[in-house]
Amino acid sequence: MSVKWPCTVLYVNKIIPTTSGFQDTLDRFLLDDDVWSKDFAHSFVIQTNLSGHDNVAVRVLSTSLSRVLPEGPYFLTNGKIHQAFRLYPDTSGAFVVSTVPGKNSDAFRFLDASAYGEKYPSALTVAVPSRLYFQATPERPYARLRLAIKDTINLKGLKMGALSLAYTSLHPPRESNAEVVKELLDLGFVVTTQFADSEWPICDWIDYHAPFNPRGDGHLTTSGSSANSAAAVASYPWLDFALGTDTLGTIRAPAAAQGIFEMRLSLGAASFKGIVPYSPKFDTVGRFSRTAKEFKVLAEALYDSRTGPGSVRTKPIKILYPTDYWPLNDQPMQEVLNNAISKLEDFLGNPSEYFEPVFEWGSNPDQWTGFFKDFLPQYEARFGKPPALNPQLRSKTDEDDYSSTLMVLPWTDGQPDYRDRYHDGPQLFTGIGFFFYHIEPEKLPAALGILGPKGSDASLARLVSDVFGESDEVKDYSPGSQKLITIDL
Repeated sequence: MSVKWPCTVLYVNKIIPTTSGFQDTLDRFLLDDDVWSKDFAHSFVIQTNLSGHDNVAVRVLSTSLSRVLPEGPYFLTNGKIHQAFRLYPDTSGAFVVSTVPGKNSDAFRFLDASAYGEKYPSALTVAVPSRLYFQATPERPYARLRLAIKDTINLKGLKMGALSLAYTSLHPPRESNAEVVKELLDLGFVVTTQFADSEWPICDWIDYHAPFNPRGDGHLTTSGSSANSAAAVASYPWLDFALGTDTLGTIRAPAAAQGIFEMRLSLGAASFKGIVPYSPKFDTVGRFSRTAKEFKVLAEALYDSRTGPGSVRTKPIKILYPTDYWPLNDQPMQEVLNNAISKLEDFLGNPSEYFEPVFEWGSNPDQWTGFFKDFLPQYEARFGKPPALNPQLRSKTDEDDYSSTLMVLPWTDGQPDYRDRYHDGPQLFTGIGFFFYHIEPEKLPAALGILGPKGSDASLARLVSDVFGESDEVKDYSPGSQKLITIDL
């Protein structure tokens, strides 16, 4: 058996640092990284371009090494140097596989390892690389940030099973990454592993075990099909973000149930190529984060990378408060959500406008894009005035007003919903609608939904970050059982 020695690789450029300088570097490693520890400080490998050294320390270890190694933790064995990964137990059951980098830089392979069999016998072992290996550049500004992927999204070198053993057995490993994964890898994100997905814990999880919601007593529902993505972000501080998908609520509902930030992206804001479809009319990519500031980071990465930073819209000037959803019967929940709405009103400088009913306002969204958007300017160009329309149609024709409007909705109603509840049958989706998942405010987050116009993804995320980034109600993002408010968009 070969002996593996933990060591720390450092780079010395021009000036040999003092003892205190070395110590400052190690203190920075300990602060910035969860993989490096003092166990790696017993041996050092020094890379340098000082005259007379010529990277001797590195070339002795591996004559095939053609580049300077990133600083950080490594293992030495048989004269070779290997990167270090930290192994975490998946105690919430959020992951379907654990992955490590494949032979190609954009590919992945399964990690066949178990490090917690005695303490957590059913937990998957998840490996994460040192954050010190990745340095942000103008081309890769999001290096060091860890991202996990739902098991309906292709990862090169891995089977994508969509939570179905039958589907997994039918298809070979994927030969390419989904388009959205390619974009995020190019921006520097570090993909760590792959999630399972399904709907209700009791009736829809037949090939895998449903994840555990870390909030409350640990036995409340995780909600819809991106539940694993939300459970991991809510459970593990070592994971920054997760990707999921949303058709009719399967991003929004898990975030509400587990107390984190999420956004269902506008249709077309991120490519759906390489992702298992549900309904092309409604399918879109979604993502999860723990904090308002992190929420903005991933929104900008997903949206600005396609449209450019110049696409930011003006600040909304109107908040719609639909009276067919407000107020809630549960007064404590209503008070918590009122506080969040008040912060939004104070920031925008406008009170909410009460109106009803929401379904008439939001019905037939294709009416604008498929007809009125072209009809109105054509009519005005020919006749020199706008056409006469009935009130229901006039409410949909002012695009500038539409672009500056937000709607607030209660995403939780104050009632608990447990993972062991039996249902009459599988969850059915019938069309456009809002799905409410019951939350107990003493144990789980109060969730406020904020709806914005199509294409406002990044600017809406910036608004949420500005309003709630330092909010007293939204300041404790620690994984586990917490009482906090979450924002769904």
